[in-house]
Amino acid sequence: MPKKSDMRRVDVFAHLSSEQASGILALGERRVVEAGTLLGHTDEPPTTFYVIFSGQAELSYGAQTDDSRAGEIAVRLAGPGESFPWAAMRGSGNLVTNCRARTDMEVVAIPIDALTAYCHENAEVGMGFYRGVMDQFAGQYGRTLAMLAANVEQELTGIQ
Repeated sequence: MPKKSDMRRVDVFAHLSSEQASGILALGERRVVEAGTLLGHTDEPPTTFYVIFSGQAELSYGAQTDDSRAGEIAVRLAGPGESFPWAAMRGSGNLVTNCRARTDMEVVAIPIDALTAYCHENAEVGMGFYRGVMDQFAGQYGRTLAMLAANVEQELTGIQ
């Protein structure tokens, strides 16, 4: 578990005090996850929200079976101070990405039901947490749009 001074370095805790972030982390348990472990699949509803303290997770989109990862596209890598899956916080549906430990990891695994209930019961904490999640979505959306624009520009330049 990180020191209190490090709590606000977690991406989704940016709008929370150290005490508020500690309250959220206390809902989960510390786990060591081996490289290659599948932590969530797009065909499943989310059950766990992860905060990474060491190691790296790969979030990908596309077909995946236990035997093959053919057809998968990496969406992002998440490392220390980052969390996933953000879309789990929308409250319904299946995961948007597959989530797999790329390296050995140390995480805090927080049950989605407990996290959601805590955010509803503690409105100030919930609003700060959801603001942090939305900041992450907005940043990822902006990076995706910039990448798509660069790809289109490159294609158009190649046509002329």
